[in-house]
Amino acid sequence: ATNQVNNIQIGSRNILRNTGNFTTSENWRVNDLPVVATDNGMSCLKLSNDTSSGYISMRQNFTGMKPNTQYTYTFLYKIGLYEQMQIDMASPDNYKYCTSNKFTVSPNFQKVTYTFTTKPNVLPTDKFWTSFACFGKGSGGFIEIADIILSEGNKIVSWLPAPEDVAQDVTNKVNAVSDA
Repeated sequence: ATNQVNNIQIGSRNILRNTGNFTTSENWRVNDLPVVATDNGMSCLKLSNDTSSGYISMRQNFTGMKPNTQYTYTFLYKIGLYEQMQIDMASPDNYKYCTSNKFTVSPNFQKVTYTFTTKPNVLPTDKFWTSFACFGKGSGGFIEIADIILSEGNKIVSWLPAPEDVAQDVTNKVNAVSDA
């Protein structure tokens, strides 16, 4: 019985904002302008590099992490013409909870999942950030990111919007009706 209880997986709400069913790139800070795109019926954020710099990135800042707590971070990605993609999930002191540059160029979306535990001194008001960056070939490269989820627990959950996104969507629709 103890093993069964210890092996229970827990999932919860999405902590990140604007992470799927994209209509805007709101909440994502970038060095290039991401566009909302549809790829094989999937809504995603897309960054393209039309310069010779060979670098593109996007980032979201967020709060609400708890100390000594396990989180699962998952997303779909697709990159083209880049030699390397790097993702980071970091705290205000720049401690990297998950970082990787082991991604492959692929014509199809690939799923990535990380599970990590926050440090004991984390405060709910600490500003964390997550970023996606590509380096390499210069002009013509792109990155597409979809179904981004950061949730408390160790279970991969299906994509759901953050509760704040749902509330904002309701407000936008009420305002649109009021303005009509």
